[in-house]
Amino acid sequence: MSRLVGQIDELTRGYGRKGGKRNRAQQRARMAAFGVFCESLGVAHLGQVGARHVIRYWKSPVMQSYSDRTRMGHYYALEVLWRCAGKPEKPPRPFPQATTVK
Repeated sequence: MSRLVGQIDELTRGYGRKGGKRNRAQQRARMAAFGVFCESLGVAHLGQVGARHVIRYWKSPVMQSYSDRTRMGHYYALEVLWRCAGKPEKPPRPFPQATTVK
């Protein structure tokens, strides 16, 4: 496990233990996928992750292939990650599929 994904796992471990287990496991998997994406951009730790990385994530080909509803599910996972990391604001919302150009 890489450093960034390890940090995400460590931060969200308590989050995954309470509430709806299946949904929280899915949310944690989405957070880890975002961590892997950020590492591909050269990010070493969670303190370096910001709005630009989230916007690039929304513009990535994989995210473009998902429906608006699925991308909102990813957004909710990132929102929880932001809260767990103590970041001051919410992450940028995904762009509706009708406005994106492929």
